Amino acid sequence: MRRNSSMDMRTDRTSSPPDTQTLWAVPIPPSVSLMINRDGSPECRAVGGNPAADISWIPESDNVTTRSRMEPDNTWTVISTYSEHGISGREVKCNVSHPAFTHPQIMSVLIPDVVVSVVAGSVGILHCAHDPGDTFIMSTWYVLPLYKALCYMSMTDNNTFNNCTERAKQDKMTLKILDTEITDTGEYTCEVINAEGTFKNNILLQVLVPPSVSLMINRDGSPECRAVGGNPAADISWIPESDNVTTRRGMESDNTWTVISTYSEHGISGRDVKCNVSHPAFTHPQIMSVLIPGGALAMFPRSWCSSEVSAQLLGGPGGQCLAA
Repeated sequence: MRRNSSMDMRTDRTSSPPDTQTLWAVPIPPSVSLMINRDGSPECRAVGGNPAADISWIPESDNVTTRSRMEPDNTWTVISTYSEHGISGREVKCNVSHPAFTHPQIMSVLIPDVVVSVVAGSVGILHCAHDPGDTFIMSTWYVLPLYKALCYMSMTDNNTFNNCTERAKQDKMTLKILDTEITDTGEYTCEVINAEGTFKNNILLQVLVPPSVSLMINRDGSPECRAVGGNPAADISWIPESDNVTTRRGMESDNTWTVISTYSEHGISGRDVKCNVSHPAFTHPQIMSVLIPGGALAMFPRSWCSSEVSAQLLGGPGGQCLAA
């Protein structure tokens, strides 16, 4: 799993792109990245480019979904997902072409056999697929974290080696990671050697962090839904749906994500709207509602009504709690 650049603030807009007269004449190179998404599929991104980048895959597949959208600054985000089945353990390559590049940028990723998701702070347990039996010689875990350098852990009957983390505990077939952190997210390859040969399997470990969610009326009088400090980024939708929704995503310095979605529908004073926040760390979506007033008034669910949270999100007095 390789990341070519940190993800910058991005915006989803459902409005149609402007005409080509608004585009810059000088090509702007996008930031590109390749990772395994929450569904276990390779996802290639080209963010902040103009014009939009072209993304292709090696090997080719009919099961590729590519989405393009124009951002508020008239740059383009292109997201391509490779959803081919039955190819675990194989390497695929993402090829990103752009007029600002002197040559295409090619990145590769190994599709895992298994995806393991744990909540940050819990114990992550990874298993080797092959039982070495009584002829065990050595087991080694090769770790390619998303945010750190490659490391490995190995053991024989007499010796152990670990240059990854002291929180990792290894035996012949199992790797336990205590008090998991976001930086433990990555690809883990188990290699077992016994008298019969060498056996490998690949695991993607995803460390989930549930976001803090809130719903308020912003200074412009529009409902604003936030999911702060989550990993991966939360998904936010609205009821009723609207074409006038702006959603921004940004990665924080601690590698968590902030998602801010603003519902800018006009002429709906006095109506109730609902914000629906979905996240892999939630057992079910969190749904909050707010009545759009004639004047700006921040509304929060009762569980978030602490003076600290109110001060942070409201930036001053005047917020009210929603009924439970």
